[in-house]
Amino acid sequence: GWVFMNPQAEEDEPYRMTMGSGQLIDGMEEGLLGMRQGGTRRLVIPSRLGYKDRAHEPVPRSFGQRQRLYGTVLNENRRRQESEGLGAGNDVAGVVAIDVQLITVR
Repeated sequence: GWVFMNPQAEEDEPYRMTMGSGQLIDGMEEGLLGMRQGGTRRLVIPSRLGYKDRAHEPVPRSFGQRQRLYGTVLNENRRRQESEGLGAGNDVAGVVAIDVQLITVR
């Protein structure tokens, strides 16, 4: 794995999102439910609830990290090979782990 966004280390703005907008990967929506302001969680998102295309968030801000995400998680050749070997929906590289801290709720 790799860190694709760390606002504390990069002096970057926290990632802002809107729940229920349909823009987040399904696992992120599900994993954030019930969080309280100031809470932290590690979300381990299975491939079936993870990235299916380039339209869903969160997406790394740096070009290099976006390419890394798209080249591994969304790589069609890898998906096909893992589907054949492990069964549909069971790809290993499609699993995403995200550490989240909920800073504020509006």
